[in-house]
Amino acid sequence: MSQPDSGKTTTEATKSVIPELPPNATPEEKDLHWLKYHYQGDSQKQLTLRAVLMGSFLGLFMAMSNLYTTLKLGWSFGVVVTAVVLSYVIWNALRMISGRRLSPMSMLETIAWPPPHRRRVIQQERLLVRQWEHCC
Repeated sequence: MSQPDSGKTTTEATKSVIPELPPNATPEEKDLHWLKYHYQGDSQKQLTLRAVLMGSFLGLFMAMSNLYTTLKLGWSFGVVVTAVVLSYVIWNALRMISGRRLSPMSMLETIAWPPPHRRRVIQQERLLVRQWEHCC
């Protein structure tokens, strides 16, 4: 026996479950609301084999291209957004090729954020550029 359709779409049903945040909410209330109704970090996969492989491949590729541009132009670019977009495009292309047998990457698997040692990497790039300028 089928259940009667309530006439609500999924978004409408979700909105009715999640209470509205008052416009004059404090930052603490906003954080608590987000944590209670939107946060999925504990139930969503974060460190998976496919995330590590994709991150390693893109990290190697983006580091080589950034080093090349740095040595040629003397500029270093932030490639985090580029890596996120490429990760999304590559994974969805692999999904389409496989006939959607692969599941989509979760938001937490896709997020790329500069590591804490980024300053050290930038310093090393600058050192390489200085050595390149003196050498050639």
